Amino acid sequence: ACSIRDTLTNPQYCGYPPGSVQLLLDEHASRADILNGLAGLAASCGPDSTVFLYFSGHGARILNGQPPAGEYLLPYDAQLSPSSGLLANGISTEEFSAALRSIQAQKMVVVLDCCHAGGIGQPKSFEQAQIKQGLSHEALELLSRGRGRAILASSRSDEVSWVLPGDSNSLFTRHLLAGLRGGISSPDGVVKIFDLFEFI
Repeated sequence: ACSIRDTLTNPQYCGYPPGSVQLLLDEHASRADILNGLAGLAASCGPDSTVFLYFSGHGARILNGQPPAGEYLLPYDAQLSPSSGLLANGISTEEFSAALRSIQAQKMVVVLDCCHAGGIGQPKSFEQAQIKQGLSHEALELLSRGRGRAILASSRSDEVSWVLPGDSNSLFTRHLLAGLRGGISSPDGVVKIFDLFEFI
């Protein structure tokens, strides 16, 4: 997240004013903080705004139990109870999608660096497979609905995201940063979303 922020605010790369980029880390990346940040974007962005959202963390699919079955982003304060299959403080894809729809910007890129491998683990007590890591293809399609909206995800629900030994970012984010920092050849110097997708 810090590397993305530094690239977005660097005048040689993306050139966003530092005051226009909000960074949420660790305990400040709670469910409430993320939803409040999205509400702030909805209040401050108009149709001509450009929005770039980057989430690095974990995703999960609740197959049964509480909260209701579905896909969830897991913020810093998400808690999983292995004995009961309960998930607290997750952000459902429906909630996240509704928050995105409330942002009026007609140019929005949402980058999800969360994967099947997740990192929440699959405790052995889940013999009935109540929880699976990752977000489904259908959940990503729900998030992408809307004019001028693109979703870039590091992996599908049956794939794994990797952080190579010695790297501070995932392999996906390393190439995302390289693309934003000029790794994509462009005669006008503009990085277009489909070129970035192909590059990654």
